[in-house]
Amino acid sequence: MRVRNAVLALAVAAIAMGAGSASAVEFHGYIRAGAGGASKGGSQVCFQGPGSWYKFRLGNECDNYGELELKQSIYKDESGVEFFFDHMWAVPIGGTFETAQTWVGAVLPQWGGATAWIGKRYYQRHDVHMIDFFYFNTSSVGGGVENIDVGFAKLQLALFQYGAGGRDVFWAPDLRLTGISLGESAGSLEVAAVLSYLSRADPTGDLPDLDDNLSKIGPVLLVEHTLPILGGSNKLTFQYGKGNWWNSTNGGPGLSHKDDYQFRVIEHLMFQPSTKFAGSIVGTFQKVARKDVATGDDTDKYSAIGIGLRPMYYVSDYFLLQGEVGFNTWMPDEGDSVTLTKITFAPTLRPIPGTGGAYYTRPELRAFVTYGMWNDGATDAGVASGAFGDASSGLTVGLQAEAWW
Repeated sequence: MRVRNAVLALAVAAIAMGAGSASAVEFHGYIRAGAGGASKGGSQVCFQGPGSWYKFRLGNECDNYGELELKQSIYKDESGVEFFFDHMWAVPIGGTFETAQTWVGAVLPQWGGATAWIGKRYYQRHDVHMIDFFYFNTSSVGGGVENIDVGFAKLQLALFQYGAGGRDVFWAPDLRLTGISLGESAGSLEVAAVLSYLSRADPTGDLPDLDDNLSKIGPVLLVEHTLPILGGSNKLTFQYGKGNWWNSTNGGPGLSHKDDYQFRVIEHLMFQPSTKFAGSIVGTFQKVARKDVATGDDTDKYSAIGIGLRPMYYVSDYFLLQGEVGFNTWMPDEGDSVTLTKITFAPTLRPIPGTGGAYYTRPELRAFVTYGMWNDGATDAGVASGAFGDASSGLTVGLQAEAWW
């Protein structure tokens, strides 16, 4: 089955590339792949602090992964009305092809260019590339209308379903206002509100009675300010999730205590003041509190802080030096704190920067050396999968390619 799926997907992709100009098929994709080892022997292991939702990814990714996307216009008339189909495979290398997106959209000029859509899709995800963290991601099966011009902003309306086929299903209306201008020098705002509602089917009456504590409704709120600066942008995000969608990120809602919550602040600066020099700075703060649904007892309370820097500099047209320093600390209300520092140096081959600037230029071929060091709390929690035993530091080396198109 794996071989058949792989051959089918590659055949479709090859047809799309070969016939792209004639049939207007768009072909997009992403890949990261590489190999590495650890100073203690064996394969590369990755440094990620227990309790952290992300890791600093340069020279610190242990998976091989790809995505293949095809987009085809299937109807278009003289008035400008257009219907199109979009499909994407997620390709864990060595695994099976999985459908990441498959949806149909309709662009209607009489709606000011707004797009109606239904299907499974990645929906207007917010992420920090440096840490591969999708901090606002409601993607699932659903439908909606996006980019509705309301004058001062664009309105995005959607409805998603999670847990289809099960006895616990969540419905989530998603409302956003994007591109709210604050003036030429003050940037723009995005505000979003998602409300997750739990629908339980219990025809046999055998589900546990959790009504006193179980969250029926879970709000997710987001406010994000974007300011163009230093050839890039600065994004400051405030985020809050409560109840069944306390984590306020990807994965969707789940059965949770009504008092569970998370508050998050993310500061992300991407700078590229010249074609030779670029980089990223990120800082995160998270406060989490969770309770047992059955008993109401506290189960998890902690704060987490992360800060990191990735600078890069073109030594010549196709060769640059880049590095990354990242620090995470996880501070439970009870017990020892966990700290982890990761440092990477990565000489890299990549194309000359285009009009989009140096930071997101791809593809890249890079070698890397990564050093991690951590405290006793992280050792006890099994940082780096325990591959370094009771040591408080470790080194990995390797090669990696990354591309998107």
